[in-house]
Amino acid sequence: MKFYILEKTIMESFLQLFNNYENTYTIKTYFENGQLKTEIPYKDNLKNGTGVEYRINGSVYKTIQFKDGEIHGWVMEYYNDNTLYMSLPYNKGYVHGI
Repeated sequence: MKFYILEKTIMESFLQLFNNYENTYTIKTYFENGQLKTEIPYKDNLKNGTGVEYRINGSVYKTIQFKDGEIHGWVMEYYNDNTLYMSLPYNKGYVHGI
């Protein structure tokens, strides 16, 4: 199992280097069992795009939209069965419109 995780990490590092000409990359973290924990996209070294947090069972816990390093858009949390629990709109890092 450790070899698989190491191999996967090396491949992701290669993809990050390959995409650096656009200065875009995704940072991924993992639970101790090797299951994906988070995926956060970056552009120009700032969080940009939709980040995802996972539960240890692999289901999506939360999605977060980023723009220029700040939470901007929707933060959505989900139940274990992937049905929506709640959603909050954000504007430049602050809850907006509630």
